[in-house]
Amino acid sequence: MISTKQHPRALRLSILVVLLIPFIIGTAHSQISKKEFATEYLLNKYRNELNAIKKNKSQTNIPQRTITEQKLTDNNSISNSEVEPTIAVNPTNPDNIVVAFINNLETSVYYTLDGGQVWEASTLPIDSVYMVDHVYDEYGERGLGDPVLAFDSEGKLFFVFLYFDNATENRDFAVIAQYWSWSTDGGQSFNFSDTRDDRTLGTSKLFTGSSFIGSSLDRPWIAIDKSNGPFHGTVYIQSLVFNQDSHILGSEGFVSSIVFYKSPMMDRFDSFNVKLDELITDSLFLFTQFANLHVDNQGILHSTFSAFNNTEPVILVYHLISSDGSESFRNLLPVASHDFIFFNSDIPIVRVNPMPDAITHSPSNSIHIVYGDTNNGSSLNTVYQKSNDFGLTWSDPIFLSELLEVSFLQYLFSTIAYDEDSDRISISFFAQETDLTWNYYLTSSIDNGITWESPLKVSNIFTDFSDNNDLIFFGDYWESKMIGNKTYCVWTDGRLGSGAKIYFAVVDHNEPSSIVEITSISTEVNIQSVFPNPFENDLTINFDAKKHSDIEITIHDINSKKLFSNSIKSKVGQNEVTLNLEFLPSGSYLLSIKSDNGITSKRIVKQ
Repeated sequence: MISTKQHPRALRLSILVVLLIPFIIGTAHSQISKKEFATEYLLNKYRNELNAIKKNKSQTNIPQRTITEQKLTDNNSISNSEVEPTIAVNPTNPDNIVVAFINNLETSVYYTLDGGQVWEASTLPIDSVYMVDHVYDEYGERGLGDPVLAFDSEGKLFFVFLYFDNATENRDFAVIAQYWSWSTDGGQSFNFSDTRDDRTLGTSKLFTGSSFIGSSLDRPWIAIDKSNGPFHGTVYIQSLVFNQDSHILGSEGFVSSIVFYKSPMMDRFDSFNVKLDELITDSLFLFTQFANLHVDNQGILHSTFSAFNNTEPVILVYHLISSDGSESFRNLLPVASHDFIFFNSDIPIVRVNPMPDAITHSPSNSIHIVYGDTNNGSSLNTVYQKSNDFGLTWSDPIFLSELLEVSFLQYLFSTIAYDEDSDRISISFFAQETDLTWNYYLTSSIDNGITWESPLKVSNIFTDFSDNNDLIFFGDYWESKMIGNKTYCVWTDGRLGSGAKIYFAVVDHNEPSSIVEITSISTEVNIQSVFPNPFENDLTINFDAKKHSDIEITIHDINSKKLFSNSIKSKVGQNEVTLNLEFLPSGSYLLSIKSDNGITSKRIVKQ
């Protein structure tokens, strides 16, 4: 049972940033210990992360069937990558949505109180808190990594993330810390515990001499019990722990997956002496970076993850459940074994991983999982599986392309969501069209996954990865949530060479399909007006440019097909261009102005 003690043992967990992780699975074939393998894994990926960090202090503000899709920030710099978003929707007020993501390791958290029409940056005083916790003569570049958000049933928001302090010339180590915080005002501001041992779940140091001290965690995941069961309100965090200091769960160092918990009666997080890898087999390495954690309506904790096999290049998918608040787990057999995919495939800027995402269908207690795979190594795809007996047995894996009977070439970054009131399941995914471009899609089922609707295009314009050669990282974690008959999505989009940027959409499954995009004001080029709109033949565009630049004006149809392109040179200040678009048929289009520093768009309609 979960402890109700007022002062559970203090935890000092350190965390290692999981961002750009060049990892070679072949290492796992060598006859080395799990701890040696994991240590080298951490050191290699962190060296690469240190080399890739860019200091970018750009300020961002967020201005948004029925699908309302919008770019989340006004930062349009191609070199500024916004990746790995997490989203939380307040169950007491679905118009209150909070999104966090990595922004060149800047701390980026935003909230909306009106369903996504107006967004504001949250107040997260992590930098000042960090300086209290880590007093040095000199600090490096600092920022957030691996964010994850979750609301409880009363509308209290929990936020867990890694915080990174890069080394400076006068310091031979970098610092990685894991923090947790909470918000009681819908994400407008976040609070930290008064004591370091509580708010800082751990700290580690990575030295330039290729060693680290402390206990580092790899990518936290979070779930909150919203049921009326005995563990109501308990917050769970699952992480992969690399314990070097021997002060967590015993006297010896270890590498393992651990679930930490905090009930409403507890002052701080605690953990049982349960190491998930020891429940399975000693031959597996490094789970929970590729993971999912959720609690069903009965209060049962579900941990779903992919694990590397130590003897052959395959991935094993596991789904464990705990009915005693993470004190013990069952269903220890793998759900499936599938192809190993990680990192680049044929898309040089996208890191592909086999992360599973899972939900529980409440009326039937059936479990649904989607995860990344390949068609025997020929193309990227998503696998769907279902269990009708609470995870004891599973259906055969089926590719999403077969499940939906569509002609997409490849699939990326699928997520799954469920709402008990509407009894609807939705799957969101990036799909490659036959013309090799990519769009974001969504499908849903109202009969427990027996039938699925035809995929609905969510993104307003396509992403062509071949136009994004300057990007360093595109991310590999996306998320979607459901409340009622609405699915709330966030994803990283690279449309028209704009760089990796976060987009947000709400899909209302009760409304007929229509797409509206509201793109925020560019930092370099601002479309002030287009008139008339709707127009008949001629369209006049007024835009403001902050500097001289080569400008490309394009028009795409709702299927992302380019219909018009014109290049001009802008002047500083007000610019006016009139286009003759007599050749266009009546309909809705997307007008875009692309400069050297980004892209801004506006919806136009021809009568």
